[in-house]
Parts: sequence; C-alpha cells; structure tokens
Amino acid sequence: MRKFLLASTALVGAFTLVDRADAQQLTTDSPFTVRIDGFLNFRGGIVSESNNTSVSASRNNDIRRIAAAQGQNAGRADQFRTDTEIHITATGKADNGLVYGMYVEIEADPALNQLTQQNVNTGTAAGIATAATTGTSGQNYIDEANIFLQGSWGRLELGDQDGAGDQLFFGAPYDYGPAYGQGSGADGDALFRWANGTGIVNASSNITATPMYSWNVKALDSNDSTKITYLSPVISGFRAGISFAPDGGQNGFLAANGPNGRSNVTLSNVTPSACTGAGAATCPALPATGAPGFANNQGTYGDFQHWIEVGAQWRGTVGDVGLGANVSYTHAEHKKGIFGAAVAPASNFITGASGTVAIPSVASYNYVDINSFAVGGQVSWMGLTFGGSYSNHGRSVLLQGPGLQRGQDAYAWVVGLQYAIGPWVVGYNYSYSLNAGSTSGSPGANRADINEWHSFGAKYILAPGLFLFAEYVHFNIYDEGTSVNNGDIGLLGTGIRF
Repeated sequence: MRKFLLASTALVGAFTLVDRADAQQLTTDSPFTVRIDGFLNFRGGIVSESNNTSVSASRNNDIRRIAAAQGQNAGRADQFRTDTEIHITATGKADNGLVYGMYVEIEADPALNQLTQQNVNTGTAAGIATAATTGTSGQNYIDEANIFLQGSWGRLELGDQDGAGDQLFFGAPYDYGPAYGQGSGADGDALFRWANGTGIVNASSNITATPMYSWNVKALDSNDSTKITYLSPVISGFRAGISFAPDGGQNGFLAANGPNGRSNVTLSNVTPSACTGAGAATCPALPATGAPGFANNQGTYGDFQHWIEVGAQWRGTVGDVGLGANVSYTHAEHKKGIFGAAVAPASNFITGASGTVAIPSVASYNYVDINSFAVGGQVSWMGLTFGGSYSNHGRSVLLQGPGLQRGQDAYAWVVGLQYAIGPWVVGYNYSYSLNAGSTSGSPGANRADINEWHSFGAKYILAPGLFLFAEYVHFNIYDEGTSVNNGDIGLLGTGIRF
C-alpha cells in the first residue's frame, strides 16, 4: 500500500517541481551555475454566460444604476490564449557552504495579454462618469527578481518576490490543470480571464490593483513588491517565514505611488443619489478610485505601507497518510496622509439627527488597515488528496469615513479533491467568496458581493514536461444580492514545462 501511495502521489509532486529537478543548466566562466527553465501553456476556451447586467436599478444604489444604464454586455464566445514564463537562476557556493545567487522571472508572451475589461465609476464635478479600463498583467515584463542567500540557518530573499505567507500557503489541490501561470482550480484566474468582467469586483491581483480581489482564497499579500523575506530551514516537517515590505507600491526601481507617503488617490466631488434631492445636503467629496466607484472603494497596493507577512507550515506522514497544515497572517498600514494633492471643493453634510451642517475634513477618510489571515490543510492517501482553506480579510482596504456604511467583512473558503494514477490527474474544486457590497450612505445598499464557482479538470502527461489538460468551470456572480452573471467555461489546452 505504501509503495502505491508513494508512486501515485510522487507523480504530481515530481511534475510540479520539474523546473527545479530537471532544469537545463549552463555553466559560466564564473563560480555561478546558470539554470534556465520555464513553461508555455496554450489553451482554447468556450464561454456561455448570462451577462445579466440590465437589472432594475435601485434608487439608492449607484452601482446598479450604472449597470442598468449600460444594459447587456456580451461576453466572449471563444478565445485562444497563451501564458509563457522564462525563469533564470544563477547560483554560487562559497567555501564556507553559503549558497547565494539571483532569480529573475520573465513574462514572455509576445504581445499584451488583455484581461477582462472592467467598467470603473469615476467621480466628476457633475457626478459619476463611467470609463472602461483594461488590466495589463500579462505582457512582456520582469515579474520577479531577487537575490537569495541560503545555509543551514535558512534562506534570505531580497527583492521583488512573493512574501512568506504566500510561499508557504497550500489548500485545495489543483494539479489537474497546468497549476502554474494562469492556474486552474479555485486559486486560478479562469473567471476574470475568460468570463465577462461585469460584476467581478476588482478582478485582479496585479501590483497596480487592489490587494482584495474577487476570489482571494489566501491571506492578502503584498504581491511582488520589493521586500525582505526570511524562510527557516525545514525541521521535522515544520517551516516558518516572515516578510517585510516598506511600501506596497514599491516595485523594482520604480518609485512608490503617492508623494510624501500619501495615498495615490485624487479627489472628486462624487454626489450619489442618496445625498441629493429636495432638502438633502450634498455628500462630502470622496476618492474616486476603485472598481466600481466609491460605493465599493478599495485601496490599491500603493495606499499601504509597512507590510508584515508571516506564515508557517507543517508536512508529515502517519503511516500511509500524508498530512499538511499551514497558517498565514498579513498586516499593513494605510498611509494616513491626505488623499492626493488636490483640494476638494467644500461640501455640506448633515450630521446625525441634529440636522446641523458640517464640512468634514478630507483627512477624515482613509482605507482600513490590512489585517488578513488564512488557514489551509491537505490529507493524502493512495493517490487521493483532499484539501481546503479559509481566509478572512475583515474590512481590510475598504474606504471609511463620514457618510459611509461599515461594509461587510470579507472571507472565502474552498475545498477540493484530486486523484493521481499513472499519467492521469483528475480533480474538483469549489470556492465561495464574499466581499463587502456598497459602503455608501445609501440605506439598504450594504449587501454583499458573492462569487462562487465549481471547477472540474483533468491532466494527462504525454511525456516528461509535455501534457494535455481540460477544465470545466461553472460560476455565479452576485452584486449586492442580485445575480449579474452566471455561466460555464470550457478550456482545453496543452503545455510544456522544462
């Protein structure tokens, strides 16, 4: 039984780590060994979705009012896509045993890989205007770059790399897809790369977007911002780590977003319907970034500083059963300075039941500090792997201040089952995530935004480093209690990893 377990589970682990074990090596004239590895995925997809965005508008809900004005928004019917990365690692070893080197990860697709278009509400002097934006996280650029030092004491990473909590996290298994790049399963991104973006709030984990995206099943993290990370050695299956990033908007040699440590948000005189009408005063001017608009306004990476990310994991076996568990936590502070350099026009605001008129200070608005945690675990036996995770982000990154509601705490949970036998890996994931709906002052407009999806997939290994894969996704998207899109995504592709 134990031999069968090792043979079947080793298939997935070995294939997932093939870039480490079987990478091509080039020896230079210097003391360094240079390793080049990477992957390329090609896939075709067919999408069938309701795009039910032309729903009746609530009088006090600006998100719904904008959606109603836009009407039906057709999604993709079919598409071909690639996802390509090249990794370069240069490693040296000192006489005292210190291992040192550098790592660079290159996004190598030949042209801009457009993400799902999103409609963004932008505040103007006349009210709320809608503009279309397109994410750009899949183009030619350096994604990660860091120096590493490693010894019996552990590993130190300096540069642009994922934090400790992210590196040590695991939950629902999803090796039945490519499991890297545009990954599959609940931790993948099939939803915002293939489905229509309407109703998918902040559907990106890119460095320029908000840390809170629609189905974040892990603790919020600083992405690839410039940081220092320490990872302990593995002791009896246990490993821990900690990361620190001074500024979430600092990446490589680029300056951090926002002058003088202030938020990178400009002000606009947004006047939602809840604050207009006979006898009503105008709401105070609010920051106009985020998607969609101030009603679900969330801070970007550059709005937060002093990121501390910690994580720990344990892996072991009890007889023929493999076990694993992990926990991670992230804290980051909102830059408490005034929003942007612009001066907001004075806006009257009626405070409480007294009816007195006040002019709130712009500085009274801020994004909630990030406090986010996640726990995950896996159990494996005879080629079967069951895993899951739960993450809770509280009110992290939400805008707060006079005239705004509290907003709901955000959380997500996911479970998955996978089976590996011979050259086959098959699996299933279910994910449920809840984010705050509107945080405006509109009564009754504080319902949740919910995303849930089912993912089925299979992978067949044709030869070392060459595989075929297929995935089917069924999803439902609810915007403040109203279904705005549900549908099905079918993906079929092939990939090479060397």
